[in-house]
Amino acid sequence: MKQLFVYCLFVTLMCSGLLYSQDDKVSLLIAGFGSLPQGDYGKSLGEDAKPTRRFGFDFGEHVGLAKPGVGLGGELNTQLLTDGLGWIVSVRYLLNSTDPSAVQREFNHQMGDSMNVIAETGTWHHIPVLTGFRYSLNVTQKLAVTAMIQGGINISQAPSRKVIVDGIIAEETSLKTARDFGYEFGIGLEWADKWNLEVSYADFGVPRYEGTRKLSEIVLPGIAARTNAVLGEERSISMILVRLGYYIF
Repeated sequence: MKQLFVYCLFVTLMCSGLLYSQDDKVSLLIAGFGSLPQGDYGKSLGEDAKPTRRFGFDFGEHVGLAKPGVGLGGELNTQLLTDGLGWIVSVRYLLNSTDPSAVQREFNHQMGDSMNVIAETGTWHHIPVLTGFRYSLNVTQKLAVTAMIQGGINISQAPSRKVIVDGIIAEETSLKTARDFGYEFGIGLEWADKWNLEVSYADFGVPRYEGTRKLSEIVLPGIAARTNAVLGEERSISMILVRLGYYIF
C-alpha cells in the first residue's frame, strides 16, 4: 500500500503542475468503464488444474478466472503544438470478480464423488497509472474521431482463494499487491467536446505475486508445513475496455 500511495502522489503532483502552468490548454475527463477479460485472464480453467497432496490446489498456470467488470477513472489531456494531438495522463480503478465454478467441478471430478469440494475466490483490483498520446480528428463541427496509445504501470491485487473439502478448509491463499508494466491502445468518438466513447485493448503484463498459503494436513496429509510462502505466482492480465467519459473542463 505504501508503493501505491507513492505512485498516486507522483501522478497528482504531475497533474497539478500541468494545471498550474498550462490551464488554458488542459482538459480533465472523468469516466466509467466496463471491462471484458481476454486470454488467460478470462479463462475459467487452466489446462493443468489439479489438487496435489503436498502443495495444495493448483488452479492452472496464468489463469485469472476473471469475469466482466467495472471501473472509474480520470484523464488529463494537455494539447501539444500539433493541432489535435494531446499528451494524456490517466489513473483508473478497475474491478473484476471471479468465477471458480469450473475449477470446482474439476477438483470434484479428480478427487472423486466421495468428497465435496467447494472453491471460493475473491476479486481482482487494478490501478493502472498510464501516460501517452491521443489524436483527435474532426469529422463534423461536433463529432471527432480519436486514436490513443499509452503505457505505464499497473498496480494489482490478485484475488484470494479458499478450497473447502467436506467442511474442512483445505487451502487458504492470500496474495500481496504486485506491479508490472503495461500498455493500452484504442479508438473512440467525441461529441461536442464534452462526451467521449472509447474502446481499447489493455495488456498489463504478467505480474508475479507473493503471499501466504495455509494448508490442512487432514485433507492433504503429504504437506511439509501448514503455512507456506507463495513466491512468484504469475498471472497474465489483459482486457478490452469500454469507456464513457465526460470532460468537466
